Amino acid sequence: MPVKRRLSLMVMANQGSLGDNQIREFREAFDYFDDHGDGLLETRHLKKYLAEMGYDASDLEVVQMKNKIDPTTTGKIDFDAFLTMAETILGRDQGDMEGELKHAFRLFDKDGSGNIGVEILREIMLAVDPNMDKKELDQMIRETDSDGSGTVDFDEFMEFMMSS
Repeated sequence: MPVKRRLSLMVMANQGSLGDNQIREFREAFDYFDDHGDGLLETRHLKKYLAEMGYDASDLEVVQMKNKIDPTTTGKIDFDAFLTMAETILGRDQGDMEGELKHAFRLFDKDGSGNIGVEILREIMLAVDPNMDKKELDQMIRETDSDGSGTVDFDEFMEFMMSS
């Protein structure tokens, strides 16, 4: 089995959410940051790496991340540790996104039934992107409301918003 596929299976089995494309993208980022070409990154530059990947980490988060991915304080991390860091960041972002979506869902679930109408979903999407193709939006809503009830629960709403 190719090393990359083995690594991909290991990460997915152990941590659950990185797919092959994400691993490939993180490999490219890792290789970009690997100035010495030795397959190791220096943890003292961790905040810079995170910033270049679009994640604004606090100093506390950087220290916590270093402790997690370099517990023996060697000052260097390999690609596996880099993936662990990426998984942690993606997990935080996912958790933040889910919290934001729960809050938004509650705002639209005016009667507290645990469902919102597909027309409200349509309004939300058109407010976010007024130029969205109406046929494409209708198809997305049909797929989300697969039982044809005219409503979506939070899980369907979250899946819809994450795929949009």
